[in-house]
Amino acid sequence: MARRNWRRPHGAHGKSQAHPPLAFRAETGVIWARDGTCPVFDRPGRLAQTASGFPLWVHANGFNNATYGVLIGFNGAIIVVVEIFLVSYLQQFRPRPLIILGYLLIGAGFAATASAHSLPALALTVFVWTAGEMVSFPTSGVRVANASPRHLRGRYQGAWGLSWAIGWTVGPSAGGWIYQRNPSLLWLGCGLLAVMAAGLVATLPEGSAREVAEAARDAGVSA
Repeated sequence: MARRNWRRPHGAHGKSQAHPPLAFRAETGVIWARDGTCPVFDRPGRLAQTASGFPLWVHANGFNNATYGVLIGFNGAIIVVVEIFLVSYLQQFRPRPLIILGYLLIGAGFAATASAHSLPALALTVFVWTAGEMVSFPTSGVRVANASPRHLRGRYQGAWGLSWAIGWTVGPSAGGWIYQRNPSLLWLGCGLLAVMAAGLVATLPEGSAREVAEAARDAGVSA
């Protein structure tokens, strides 16, 4: 008996805690699907192209490594100068529309890369997907933190981090494989994935993952 009590999580006495795996599956499913991590192979995978497909595209259009460095530096400069003020302004808006807008901006920037062959055009695409980063990333992080039950916050952050790890692991290889066959397909595919992710965020029902988890626990207790 002492061994069983030692293994039981603190506060897990009684029927109300009888089904934590069911609740966690519901919570994880919602957080991966909607609360900022829906593009497991999408948002991180697309952004991985900035370090894999994008330099190849810059070189294919006749520019050198220094030009690629300037373009990526432009991304960083925009974030340093603008993001702190932008985030303060965006706090007055609901998270979900901002996540959708950010995904669409990122997708538009990457899709437009397929027709960007001059330095100004490439810089414009960088500006567009950088704007999407600044709108969606901080909001997604806040959304994940706010949606998570306090006692499972670490698991939520872990699921979020795992989605990024998968995307950054698969993204460069998959992007390189597609680029070898059709560079434009890579950029248009990134845009399509962004639209799909935004659509998923827009169409899933309202309600935080916490509410879904509580419903799952209630269903488990009543079963």
